[in-house]
Amino acid sequence: MGAPSPIKGNNHHILTWHKIEDGNIVAKDQLSQEISINFGKFWKCGFYDWRLVSISDDGKLQPLEIIGKPDPVFPSINNGGYDDYYEQSTEDEVGSIAQGRFVVHARGMREHSFHEVQIDYQDAEIDKNLNQFRRRGSFRDVENNIPNYAKQGISALYLMGTLERDNYPFESTFSNATEYRKEDASPLAAIDRSIANRMLGGDEGLA
Repeated sequence: MGAPSPIKGNNHHILTWHKIEDGNIVAKDQLSQEISINFGKFWKCGFYDWRLVSISDDGKLQPLEIIGKPDPVFPSINNGGYDDYYEQSTEDEVGSIAQGRFVVHARGMREHSFHEVQIDYQDAEIDKNLNQFRRRGSFRDVENNIPNYAKQGISALYLMGTLERDNYPFESTFSNATEYRKEDASPLAAIDRSIANRMLGGDEGLA
């Protein structure tokens, strides 16, 4: 299983191995086994990816498969290029890899009222004729609007465009200020997930 590191401040993933013992086997026949595994308590929010594999005598790994009709959450190794699971025919209902993902949230997350904020557009000024920003939003603008969001019953914000993107920052020789060659780079074009977007205020603005 691939899981977030249990070390505080460490955002790297770790790989753990869990051997299937006789006690994990719920039922079996000549072709298949039904197993149950208790991974214990998840120690941190994040993605926990699991996969069942068999290990040969020479140390090679072979993914196991789901027998019978799989749930849509299981990726197929023979999906025929379908974008939609329900477009598959009955002939494609075998051969799904025995793997999945647990998405772990903090306790009480379901009680929150979420709102998505596109940071670039928070209190932005836009030239409607040119369809360009005259003034772009920032982390500071979002922070200043938190009381207004709270009055609307919003208790959690999802910030779109937080990560560093390919804006190509450079130091201007005329003003000694940081300028950006690609201010309109897509907020989804993240190039560094370890730092906040500098054009919007950087780590200090997000803190």
